[in-house]
Amino acid sequence: MLFLFATSSLFAQYSEKAFEERASLFINQTADNYAPPGMKNLGDPEKYYWPKAIARFEKYGIEDSLSNAWVTEMKDNPPFHFTLLGMTRLFYLYSEAPALKQHRFTILQEVFKRTDNYNAWTSEGTENHIGMSRTSGYLFAQAALEDTENFPEASKRLGEMKNWCLDWAEKVLQHGTGEWNSAIYTAYNLYGWLNLYDFAKDESVKTAAKLILDYYATEIALHYSFGIIGGAEMRGNGALNGDFTATRYLAWLWFGNTIQPPKMTGSQYIQTLHAVTGSYRPPLAIVALAHKKVTLPIWVTGSKPSYLFEKASFVKQYFYADSSFTLGTVVSPYGGWTGGNYQLVNWKLVAKGNSPEPLQISGNGAFFDEFSGKARNPFTQYFQHKNVFIQLTKQPKDVESLTQKAVAITTKWGDKWLNDFSIRFPNYDRHQIVNFNKNIISQNTSFLNFPSTIELIQEDEFCFVQLPNTYLAIRLLGDLSTISIEEKKIKKDRRKILSISASSGKTCGYILEAFNGT
Repeated sequence: MLFLFATSSLFAQYSEKAFEERASLFINQTADNYAPPGMKNLGDPEKYYWPKAIARFEKYGIEDSLSNAWVTEMKDNPPFHFTLLGMTRLFYLYSEAPALKQHRFTILQEVFKRTDNYNAWTSEGTENHIGMSRTSGYLFAQAALEDTENFPEASKRLGEMKNWCLDWAEKVLQHGTGEWNSAIYTAYNLYGWLNLYDFAKDESVKTAAKLILDYYATEIALHYSFGIIGGAEMRGNGALNGDFTATRYLAWLWFGNTIQPPKMTGSQYIQTLHAVTGSYRPPLAIVALAHKKVTLPIWVTGSKPSYLFEKASFVKQYFYADSSFTLGTVVSPYGGWTGGNYQLVNWKLVAKGNSPEPLQISGNGAFFDEFSGKARNPFTQYFQHKNVFIQLTKQPKDVESLTQKAVAITTKWGDKWLNDFSIRFPNYDRHQIVNFNKNIISQNTSFLNFPSTIELIQEDEFCFVQLPNTYLAIRLLGDLSTISIEEKKIKKDRRKILSISASSGKTCGYILEAFNGT
């Protein structure tokens, strides 16, 4: 991908001054305006306090009383995931801060003390959990080499994590990631590698980190669509207005060409402080791709592996970008029965609007009561060729029997997982995490999800949509007497839902064609 767009770097310039201006907005907002929740009510308060501590150290210096007080108060907490990630950056970047100097040994001790499934070297969880933990494990082992008397396993752990880093990086560069293009989690996936790039002393690890950062930056840049992350997502929120995610804020920091940042709301933006204080900058070819300073339209196809690389090409990806819209789809063998598929966004169209916020459109079948466009549907298939997208739903007549079988299989699988966990970690309790998707409505219905402000013009089996810069022509497939256009509240957003149904065992769906109207 980088080679393909290399010539585009002639049209892009990376302005460090502009980066610093954007970075200062995150520093000031997080240091002075962000209010983290109370420590006593959280299992991982560091996730919310460490980015604020970074911002305050940047703005007020290493003597900042609040940041030092937080380090002192939480020094004995068992670290995991986000807490490891943030502490690693604090530990290396502000090592001369009074609290970090005073409690350096205690912090290292807490990392090495942990031996359950949340430990820093053999941690388990989703891809972002593993990445945050093990990259941090490498850097804490590197720091512990200075005190092998108290940490005799430091060298062994460092070697193990070096092997993991190099092996994982090689697989990703060959096959991609299992947790691909996630507006929620891509930023978290890459921040551990940013720590390695900034602080690893071993040049081979540092080089691997640089390549992984280039990979992630390219993926973000390709899918960057008028300020948000477009295309299908392994883990996303679906099509909703105001999708303020960690990866969106990171993309604006790296690629933003607008004066105003996305609205800084909630807590997702605070994690951008990792990149604000990081030394990595995307190559110019990647910047050009993000700004779409390439020959348009572009049509990209590819694949991604299963989570643990058991299958190198597990899902097929399609992405089309023109000057007024992007359209991306994934064709996936994921079953759609379990909670692990719930955040899968199968397809998404993002179009320019008349306001800074772009317009998002998605859809799905109605097996589950989830109308945002996310969640894999067991009986819905998707396909895309360039600017044409097809969605078909066909719920079989024996759907109730099939659902009962799927529930039984999931329950048995969950019991086996829990038994396996108990054998490997006998001294630690873990709740059941293998679960069946809830809220089944089991309707043989296909729907499209539009912003509530969009006007849909329906005539017989056709529907036409005129967006500010994009035109959509939609052919409806199924029982035409069931066509419905209604508003539905999804989370805090109101959306317009176009749906069509069919009798059990019959097919319903859409053929959608998007046209550039600029």
